[in-house]
Amino acid sequence: MPPHVTFVMGPPGSGKSTHAQKLHDFRNAEVVSTDDFREGKTDNYGHLLAGSYKKLNAALAEGRDCVFDNPGANPAVRKAVRNIARKHGATVSAVVLQTPLGDCFRAQEERDHPVPYEDVARLHEAVERQIGRLQNEGFDRVVIVDRRAK
Repeated sequence: MPPHVTFVMGPPGSGKSTHAQKLHDFRNAEVVSTDDFREGKTDNYGHLLAGSYKKLNAALAEGRDCVFDNPGANPAVRKAVRNIARKHGATVSAVVLQTPLGDCFRAQEERDHPVPYEDVARLHEAVERQIGRLQNEGFDRVVIVDRRAK
């Protein structure tokens, strides 16, 4: 059976890392997060992505399922993850955590290195704007987890 990549998307504080850990526990999937490559508090996003892509490549080369934990607001990042997965014959799904902005703000209060509110708001808006495009990007499956109060 080919490996599978689950791209868990959402703004900072939406619960991506918690969701990724649950997938790891349930499927023994390798969790790949740009957060793992922060040395101190670097904002060098290229460095963070390069480390993440390298880890994703290595795990898929071993035939392991992976969870890619990233806001997913940038279409180029989503494309790169899909391309890496396809190179290894893996299937790819997107899971979007649609979380209220206020909940994302509150989550920052509990972090050692909180993301500035303006960045949370910008990424929240960007992720919301991307949701409609995901079905046409080449994911094998797209799941929207709606955490907003109804």
